[in-house]
Amino acid sequence: AWRQGDAYEDHSGDIEALIHARVKTPFDEETARFERAAPRLVTVSSQPFRGTRGRIITEVALLAGLNESVVDNLWQKFRRIEREPLEPQESSKT
Repeated sequence: AWRQGDAYEDHSGDIEALIHARVKTPFDEETARFERAAPRLVTVSSQPFRGTRGRIITEVALLAGLNESVVDNLWQKFRRIEREPLEPQESSKT
């Protein structure tokens, strides 16, 4: 029902225009159309937002009742452990 209404047409037109603006698609004034279709592939960065680590450290320190430097040190220690290769365990045969 919503997809057949005017609100859907307005909304989808707005989204289409935003996508074209983001990728800087050339607009043909004579035909009043964009020169190509809007891309449907969206790229998302795997990097967390700037300051995320600091906010997490602060929040954990408050919740755990620890100093932020202690939480930071624990985080760094964990990252070092996480990077170390696992040592193969010897199987004991009896």
